[in-house]
Amino acid sequence: MDYTHFKEIVDEVKRKKPHLFELEHDQILSMTEIDNIEKRMKIKLPLDYRKFISEFGGGLFGYATVYSLDEKSRYYMFQDGPLVRKGYLPKEYLPVFDNGCGDIYALKIHEKQCLDEIYFYNHERKSVTKTKYANILEYLVEVGMGI
Repeated sequence: MDYTHFKEIVDEVKRKKPHLFELEHDQILSMTEIDNIEKRMKIKLPLDYRKFISEFGGGLFGYATVYSLDEKSRYYMFQDGPLVRKGYLPKEYLPVFDNGCGDIYALKIHEKQCLDEIYFYNHERKSVTKTKYANILEYLVEVGMGI
């Protein structure tokens, strides 16, 4: 799924279920701000994630919790949270979503580049598996908007 198709779906769902888009989100960042964060963190994020954050911000998006690049946000993806710092989520993964039950959806980092595919970290099994989601947009359509 590309970002144009994603936006068409968002617009349609907004008309039918506007309450899904009135939930808490954090600061919307410009592409320049995102570039600066990538340079500081020495990582390259997927273009779809960059576009999404620059339009919607992190936080709640429908039924999904989206990790953010806003350092002041409680959804900040680089925070020193227990899942990241205590070794639960392997260091080669970057959290992008959670399911509210302690499990994390993440991007795999390969040579400082985050891949598009979404991986699932099961906190009980302490294991990471690849999901059916080819990118964050597929996840947000299915989980975030319930389609």
